[in-house]
Amino acid sequence: MSYDQYQMQPQAPQGMGSRLTPFVRETYRLFLFGLLGMGGIGVLSYKFMPPIGAGVAWLLNAIMWIAVGWFHWRRPTRVVLPLFTIITGAWLGVLAHIYAAVFAPALILTLGAFGGLTAYAHTTRKDFSFLGGFLSMAFWVILLGIVVQFIFPLPLLHLAISAFGVLAMGGWVLYDTSRLLQDNGDRMTPGEAAAELLLDIVGLFQWILSLLNRFR
Repeated sequence: MSYDQYQMQPQAPQGMGSRLTPFVRETYRLFLFGLLGMGGIGVLSYKFMPPIGAGVAWLLNAIMWIAVGWFHWRRPTRVVLPLFTIITGAWLGVLAHIYAAVFAPALILTLGAFGGLTAYAHTTRKDFSFLGGFLSMAFWVILLGIVVQFIFPLPLLHLAISAFGVLAMGGWVLYDTSRLLQDNGDRMTPGEAAAELLLDIVGLFQWILSLLNRFR
């Protein structure tokens, strides 16, 4: 989720780099560790976090997303990734309480959608850099929609924002996975690339959660 930070390079011809490079393997290793860490912290948060901790978790999560997602704070990754994992995991535990009825379905749908989009990007090796303009615009559309929804809390507007958020995050998964497959570590480290994918899957999950909640 960092359209302004990197420029896409020409795609390698089909058949080249069909196997995962060490850079890609290390990125997915860190990504999976991050997911497992979030899951573990989320379970602890769900079972043991006191009610007053929910507000703290929300505030820290908002600060973390602004720092990592908006201002591209990525380094040092040994600090950023664990911190992002812990704070996001704690917030997911809070969400499990708030959206108990739809949390599990949203999680299953997210894993399925992320896995399907990732497999498509790996199989086709398409260059999804053309999504960059749309994704940049989508950020501002969603931000504006959230502000308007805060002022005028309309159910249909909330539904539209959530659906558009799911679409935008799906685009980010394709965009960042495509960029990952074309990189050899020159433009970003495995930790930075893993942070991008974690932002994508958590963002996708939260919008799917919001969308399912509207139909509850």
